[in-house]
Amino acid sequence: MWLLRFHNAFNVYHPRRECARMWSRFRARRISVKLVFLATVSFSLAFFAAPRIINLASREEVIVLTAFEPFGGRQINSSWEVIRRFEGKKINGHRVVTIRLPVVWATAWTPVQNAIDQYQPSLVINVGQGATGQLELDQSARNIQAKTPDNAGVRPTTEVITVDGPPQYDTRLNLMAINNRLAQKGFKAIISPHAGTYLCNFVSYHSYEYLTHSYPRAATLFVHVPVVATVDVPDDQAKLNQLTDALQLIVETASQQVSELSASQVLIALP
Repeated sequence: MWLLRFHNAFNVYHPRRECARMWSRFRARRISVKLVFLATVSFSLAFFAAPRIINLASREEVIVLTAFEPFGGRQINSSWEVIRRFEGKKINGHRVVTIRLPVVWATAWTPVQNAIDQYQPSLVINVGQGATGQLELDQSARNIQAKTPDNAGVRPTTEVITVDGPPQYDTRLNLMAINNRLAQKGFKAIISPHAGTYLCNFVSYHSYEYLTHSYPRAATLFVHVPVVATVDVPDDQAKLNQLTDALQLIVETASQQVSELSASQVLIALP
């Protein structure tokens, strides 16, 4: 009899069975906690990230073009006379924004940085007036500045643009492909190793530096155009028209390259 009572008592509370029951309850609770956690995370992502994704999808794609005011006693700057014609144009689905820069060391870069922050462009092409008489695609910008006076008569106090900055930045764009396309359309251009030592190089170097650190998916390039004396003489008007057509082709080809570079990147970053 006492064995039967002991057996029944043992059946009422069996350590292994009780442990198994407790483990089952614990697992069920843990699964419930996980489900609640996942639901909370999903809701948070939907609530907070969705507006940013919608904003990314709805943001207008922009290309920024910059050029300079006249300098050196000239009436016009051919770089500005060319790019001003692009304001508001659509190229490969991108709206073009143009900016006129002062030929002043202290303030030339600021409008470019402000435009980059405002529009977050995929492409920034800075244009300047060159002295070679040719259309030039500049391969790089160097961390060097000549002590040449600006329009305010001020000279740089240092020989470098950024202390401890890299010696130079090179464009991500395929300049050979751009030059080949120009040649196919009858435009003559050369690939220059760098953008010089004056404000053209200064703005170009800052553009590379800022985009590299703040907007690494964007690309930039400096283009030098020949000097054009006036906008009144028919021959000069024809030169500006030709330079406008050439720059249109440069912007089209460069923006296509940027799109291809972006498509090849697996990383998707929210702004």
